Amino acid sequence: VVTLGQACEGVLICGATGAGKTSGPGDLIARALLHAGAGFLVLCAKTDECERWERLCREAGRAADFVRFGPGAPAKLDVLQ
Repeated sequence: VVTLGQACEGVLICGATGAGKTSGPGDLIARALLHAGAGFLVLCAKTDECERWERLCREAGRAADFVRFGPGAPAKLDVLQ
């Protein structure tokens, strides 16, 4: 059992490429935190990662909370401002 407080302190999932880190424990943790009302800043490296998070938010009833920013997106983030 992992408490919400422990999850907020940090989570590390290790494994080889293709071992299922994202689709296994990563998915379970993300869904649990979304249902608990947690917020995230997700920086995506995989081409389909943003769509995956949008789907997770929608499935958790949090579609209105999802904000995408980046090239071509309506929301912008200027860390220097």
